[in-house]
Amino acid sequence: MSAALLLGACSLITTYEGLEGATPCIPAKAPARPTAASDGPPLGPLVTAVSSLVLVGPPNGPAPAAGLDLDDQCTCPGPASCSTNAESTTCDKDGGIDNGLRDIFARLRDNGFPLADDLLQGGLTSGLFGILFRISGYSGKPEDPQVIVEMLNAVAANEGTGGRPTFEGTDRWTIDATSFVNKQTVAVTLDAYVTRGVLVAHFERLVPKFRISRSPSTTLLLDLALADVTLVGELAAVGADGATLKNAQLSGRSPIASWLLQVQRAGQCASSDAFLTFRKQLCELRDLAVRASMDNANAPCGAISLAVGFESVAATTAAERAPVESASACDGTLDAGIGCP
Repeated sequence: MSAALLLGACSLITTYEGLEGATPCIPAKAPARPTAASDGPPLGPLVTAVSSLVLVGPPNGPAPAAGLDLDDQCTCPGPASCSTNAESTTCDKDGGIDNGLRDIFARLRDNGFPLADDLLQGGLTSGLFGILFRISGYSGKPEDPQVIVEMLNAVAANEGTGGRPTFEGTDRWTIDATSFVNKQTVAVTLDAYVTRGVLVAHFERLVPKFRISRSPSTTLLLDLALADVTLVGELAAVGADGATLKNAQLSGRSPIASWLLQVQRAGQCASSDAFLTFRKQLCELRDLAVRASMDNANAPCGAISLAVGFESVAATTAAERAPVESASACDGTLDAGIGCP
């Protein structure tokens, strides 16, 4: 990922008209649904593929501004929206923004966990994984009160002609077969909308799959579960079946059990001292309840807030197939149910 692209991605989000959050306790929320009906026949479906992403930015640089107020609370000076036995409170960013991801990465990096923005971008540009959105029912107008958005995981790009994406709007992505159940897309919302050219979509659950290279022949799969996710991005149609998203983000909450599963996937098995160290560090950073319906009701903190900034380009989909994952040192003993003490 070039320095220019990384710096540009670090400036993503909180710039939309109507997206508040400039001062500490004015909640940063997604733009509201338009009231005017859309006119004109729908385009597409339109397909767009993530071309660059940023989770935390440079190790010593400023944190990206991505994020939303997910729990209707400005923690610090206000109280937390959930209860925890951690020794300290994870404070919100200005606008009540919930995004504990940078602190998580710093802790994981300090303890040797193989995860950073450049590794994720490397996996993306190498075609080890892809994340696509398919948008249906969109009129192409700046205001559209109801569209459909699906998220699809991909396992390769341009198979048979190089196997790497170009991100020039012509890539054909092979879709991960687990994106579907009984031919129905798993991650879909029927109630998204576009306002002033900005796409807003709310998902109950997403599981984006990231892969990074561990050796010439093995990859590390990170399938981080997200709940109550909001997608916001500047949408533009490209031709008859493509689209771009600029200054985009995904904001949501990830259950602590999903984070601890990723640590095991990286080879720190649940019985090891290293896993216990990671577990302690991650459990201290819980800042949200597992679901939004539990916020501000004295529910336990069971999730970590996050925001992923990204941009995407026009793309097409190829045939689907089941992914082939590299084995982990902990395969056969992975425990997806481990939580905090």
